[in-house]
This record gives sequence, structure tokens and C-alpha cells, in this order.
Amino acid sequence: MRPDGGRCALCARLDEHGQLAQATRMRAHHSLQRLFVDAPLAAGAAIAIDRAQSNYLLNVLRMESGAELLLFNGRDGEWLSRLEKTGKREAQLVAVEQTRAQEPASRVMLCFAPIKGARLDFLVEKAVELGAGILQPVVTQHTQNPKPNLERMAAQAREASEQCGALALPEIRAPLKLERLLAEWDAAQPLLWCDEGAAGEDDCLLCETPPDGTIPPPPAPPHKGEGRQPTVGGPAEQSTPVLNPEERASMRASPLPLVGRGRGWGYTSLPAAAKGQDTARASGRQTITSDPAILIGPEGGFSAEERAMLSGCAFVRPVSLGPRILRAETAAVVALARFGP
Repeated sequence: MRPDGGRCALCARLDEHGQLAQATRMRAHHSLQRLFVDAPLAAGAAIAIDRAQSNYLLNVLRMESGAELLLFNGRDGEWLSRLEKTGKREAQLVAVEQTRAQEPASRVMLCFAPIKGARLDFLVEKAVELGAGILQPVVTQHTQNPKPNLERMAAQAREASEQCGALALPEIRAPLKLERLLAEWDAAQPLLWCDEGAAGEDDCLLCETPPDGTIPPPPAPPHKGEGRQPTVGGPAEQSTPVLNPEERASMRASPLPLVGRGRGWGYTSLPAAAKGQDTARASGRQTITSDPAILIGPEGGFSAEERAMLSGCAFVRPVSLGPRILRAETAAVVALARFGP
């Protein structure tokens, strides 16, 4: 908001999507401690907390009776609450009023090959901060941590949700082998394969993606000796050649193609009522029916067999994260920043 009372472009855009009031409320309470509790929240409800949480509030943060903090449980929104000491080392919390209503949980899925130790903690933390709603560990031939500690991942996700203002905890699923993940996949949901071998190609095929939110079918593999000629669907004579750098730069300089830029498919330009629902099926195109999922490979990359398996799935679309080979946790951050909610 400008001093003269007018709204800046960002505020106007947030208001269009009903997010301005929420952003204002979050800013009003940004200094308060947030805490996840596994208990119903309602006005006047007394919430018992465990010894670890009591120790954290009373001894680490040195809170006194009457101190205010924010509570959330992933179901009932966020509540302004007050601390009441019930003993020297014990306390309870009393919900006073709701500060934010519960939002639908994010359906953006991050599929990743688990890594080890603090690097996995970092990946989980940043995935939550960037809006991933489902964390799906995937076991591949080069996975170094095929049995990640799911309880540790859940604790890390809980702490990240408390810190970043999320109202729901992400769903953390049991590890699946890549073969099973692909065999059980819903073909209506696109799976964005962050392929290091795709570096240097068009930026996630953005220039080939129509603004109506549909995904063109994967192009037929070129004959030996021919270059890559991606299409946007339709008869072969409607094939569109790869844009040269000047043409691509011109498109990205225009405000129209930039709607949804960084989201990969441009579907974020669809009206809110249409997002997540079936759209009219275009001839020869696969319609987006849900948020896309993101697949990050292991530290050693996918094997040749796994790459062939992924290339053979119609719902898998290889995307590039740039010209450099990224570490697994870095790739997850970049991919979610580009294609996340």
C-alpha cells in the first residue's frame, strides 16, 4: 500500500486472488511464536502441551503467563492463544480467536531420491517453505538413502511449517521404488522430470506451451540424423521449429507469454475456479486436471534403464533446471520455485 492510499501492482494482484487480507493478517502477527498442536482448536479451548513443548516455551523462550502465540493443527486454521502456567515446568494454552481460516492443503508433490543427514533435513525444510504438500521418497538404482527416517522428516516438516506460516503439514509418504511409482501413477497428472540431460534445451518447453493450460503430447522421437523438432499438437505440417535465441528473448520480453512464467506449463493463468478441475479437452492434447508433480533424481543421476523407463511414459515431461548440474537438494529448491504453487 502506498502512502497516498493507492495500491501498488503487487497489492492489486494479491487482492484479485483474495490473498491481500491474509497477507495483512500474517504481517500483523509476524512477531508471534507459532506452534503446531495435535488438538482441536476453538474459542476458549484449553490445549494441553507435552513436556518438550512446555520446556521450549517456558525455559528456552522464557515465556510467562499471559504471553501470546499462534497455534495451528492443520485442520482448524490459525488461532491467537495465551499461555497459562500450571506448574513450575508445565503449562497449557488457551485459544482466544481465529486469525486465519484453514486453507486447502497444497497438492503439489515432490518426488525425490532421499539423500543423507543434514542435506535431507534441508531438502524437507525448503520443500515445506516453498509449498510442497506431498513429499514422496523414491528409491532408484543410485539412491544412497533408501530407508529415510520418516519420523525425522515429519519433525523437520513440522518445524518448517511453524516457521514459515503454513497452515497444514505436508503429507510424508513411505518410499516407493521408481518402477512402482510410475506403474501406479495417475496419467492425468503431469510428472515433471528434472532431467540434467535436458540442460540447454528450451526453458521447460515454455515457448511451446499454449496459454490455455493444456499440455501438448510428447513429440515423436526424431529419426536418426534429424534434429529435435518439437510440436504443439495437431497435424505434422503444423510443427513448430525450435525458436532461435532472438525469438525466445522477444517472447519473454512480452507480458503475455510471461503469465505463469517459471510455473512451467502456464496453467497458473487459468481462473481460480478452473484450477484443479477438468478443462475442455483439446484435440490431441492432454488436459491438466491437477497440480503437476516434480521428480528429482539421486546424487548419481538416473541410470540408463531408468531414463528409458521415464522417457517411455506419456505423462512424464523432461524439464531443464539450467545449464549446471545441481545437487539434489538444490535441484528440489529450484524446481519448486519454478513449478510450485
